Amino acid sequence: MKPCVIIFVILLVTCSVTGKTRKQIQQKSEEILYFTSFSATSTGSFQPAKYCLLQESRLLGTISWRAGDIPVVLQPGWKGKKPPLGEPVLLQASLEDNLLRALADLGTCDTKTFAGQEVRMMQIRSDWLPPENFSKFGSPDSWVPGLVKKEALQKTHFLYVKSLRAKHRFLSFSKQEKGLLVKIHNSFGRALPGLSLKLHYEGRRGKPVPLYLEKKIPALSPGASHELLVDTYYRKEEKYRKRSRTYHLQSVAVRKQMDWLVIDLQQSVLPILRK
Repeated sequence: MKPCVIIFVILLVTCSVTGKTRKQIQQKSEEILYFTSFSATSTGSFQPAKYCLLQESRLLGTISWRAGDIPVVLQPGWKGKKPPLGEPVLLQASLEDNLLRALADLGTCDTKTFAGQEVRMMQIRSDWLPPENFSKFGSPDSWVPGLVKKEALQKTHFLYVKSLRAKHRFLSFSKQEKGLLVKIHNSFGRALPGLSLKLHYEGRRGKPVPLYLEKKIPALSPGASHELLVDTYYRKEEKYRKRSRTYHLQSVAVRKQMDWLVIDLQQSVLPILRK
C-alpha cells in the first residue's frame, strides 16, 4: 500500500453562494487540506462570479468562491454550513485543471456591456485583474474582469471542495501606538521552517501604486509563536523628484510551500487599523 500524504494549504478565499445546481465534476486530483478565509464575490467585480467569452459571446457561471486567485467550486450535495466570512476555515478539496469543466452555459452575453459601465470607466491596474483575464503571454485579453477567452478558462485551475472542517488561527493582529503587532502561531503539530511576511502598502494620489516589503519569521516548533511590530506607513524617497512619498499598509501575507504544508495566506489589516 502506498503511503498517504496530507498537505495543508492556507489561502484567502472569496465567497458567493448560488442556488444553481451544478453538474457532477470528474475529480482528477487527490484531495488535500486547505486552510483559508472567505470573502464575497460578484459579477463585474475583480473576483468575478460569471464570465463572458470574448469570441463566443456566451455567459458562463457561476463561481461560488475564490481562494486568493483560485476559483472554488463546492461538490454537489454540499450539506455543510455556509463558511463564515472573514474567518479562517479548514477545507478538504482537490486542485483541478480546466475551469470550463465547472462552469454552466447561462446563455448569451454582450461583450460590449458585460460587467457594467462603472467598471469599464475605471483606471484598472493589471494586478487587480483575475488570472483568467490574461493570455499565455502575460498580457490582459481584456481590461474588464470576467470578460475572457475560452482558452484562458481551460488553463485555469480550481479548487473542488468536499468539506469544511474547522477554524484555525495562524495570523493575528493588534494595533499598537507605534505600529501593527503581527503574531504568527504554529498550531499544525509539526515544525515550521523560516517564513517571510509580505507587507502590501499603497500610496500616491489619484491612481494608487503598490509597494511590497518583506520581514523574516524564524522557524517555529509546534505550539510556538513569533511576534513582530510592522510600520503602518512607509516613506519612500524619490530622488528624481527630490521628495518622499507615503505608502499606507493594506494587507499582510505569508506564503510557503513544503512537502506537507502549503501556506498562501493574505489578510487585510484595514479593519484593524481603522478602529
